[in-house]
Amino acid sequence: VDSGQAVIVVGADTIFRDGSIVNATGTRALAEFAKAAVPVLVAAETLKLVPTDPQEPAEQGFELVPADLVDRIATEDGLFAPGEIAALIDRTPLLREGYALVAPATVA
Repeated sequence: VDSGQAVIVVGADTIFRDGSIVNATGTRALAEFAKAAVPVLVAAETLKLVPTDPQEPAEQGFELVPADLVDRIATEDGLFAPGEIAALIDRTPLLREGYALVAPATVA
């Protein structure tokens, strides 16, 4: 993302290892529409990263947005391509160990 370039900025409730996100319903349609014209930037705290593969959200009102609709993910640790998120998770033990403590029993 270049300085001064128009972008679409969305948040994320969850960011998976591949850079896919879960956010409010409507985010995917917005990203699909925007992707053809401007970069899609996700802004979220590092603590929203989870060390798992993408999963459809269980709660109503949320949807999965695939990584191919995301150009960059901004956290307090920097700006990352979706494919770089797994490395950030792997070098942040709190994410792996903390998620293991709160993950549903059905998640491996």
